[in-house]
Amino acid sequence: MSFARDEPNLYRLMFGGRVLPKGVHPRLDTAGKGAFQVLEDTIAQAQAVGYVKPIPLSLMTAAAWSLVHGLSQLSIDGHLPSTKAEPHLAEGVVTLLLDGSIAENKQHNKDTTS
Repeated sequence: MSFARDEPNLYRLMFGGRVLPKGVHPRLDTAGKGAFQVLEDTIAQAQAVGYVKPIPLSLMTAAAWSLVHGLSQLSIDGHLPSTKAEPHLAEGVVTLLLDGSIAENKQHNKDTTS
């Protein structure tokens, strides 16, 4: 999200689809697919070790990708509080996603003494 906030025009160029529609710049398309693949591989690894629920990988990856890009777009368009006003907004939203995706056996191991 900080990249989008710091470089909104570059972010829109890379992910917006309006300036360079898909297929016009193959290297950019490849880079986007590579970034998506890193996210998908990370989620697959978390599922393999039992940290994330065994829900369909495509569903979890799409949810995470959508969350990051949606937050970024809302932030750079001025629809969310600034990081100065709400510095933990992104962390809180990601935590909400993760709390719903953490496998049951991992939730039981959380420290509940605080």
